[in-house]
Amino acid sequence: MRRSHLQKKKERENRFSKQPEEEKTAEIIAEITEITEEITAEITEEITAEITEEITVEITEGITEEITEEIRAEIRAEIRAEISAEISAEISAEISAEISAEISAEISAEIAAEIAAEIAAEIAAEIAAEITEEITEEITEEITADITEAITEEITEEVFHQYKWKV
Repeated sequence: MRRSHLQKKKERENRFSKQPEEEKTAEIIAEITEITEEITAEITEEITAEITEEITVEITEGITEEITEEIRAEIRAEIRAEISAEISAEISAEISAEISAEISAEISAEIAAEIAAEIAAEIAAEIAAEITEEITEEITEEITADITEAITEEITEEVFHQYKWKV
């Protein structure tokens, strides 16, 4: 890659000596644009990959924690439900219908709370995925624009500075 740039530079210098000023300027601008596009594409690809990897790791860790907690909560709920059902059956057989009704109400409240928590966790995961995608796109666009502008300015200054010394 380095060699081809040197060859291009020598070819350009040979043509420069024979070209009028407008053609030299147009060629310099074309080369700046080509180099800027190549550099911008490479940097954009690298930044996008890094950002995507970081966000994916963070989201995966968060989702893994949430899923683990949900599974634990479900297991606890199932065990509680089974134990409560057994106790409820024994108590119902031995004690009055009133005590049995109170236990059933408590179990229903726990189940309702767990269902609500699971629904909230699913909604939060979907929202987080959408927000992450939007943030990634915005960050990538802003960084790409900033880098492109900075690279273009630097290359333009460098080329015109070198050109000025030759003339």
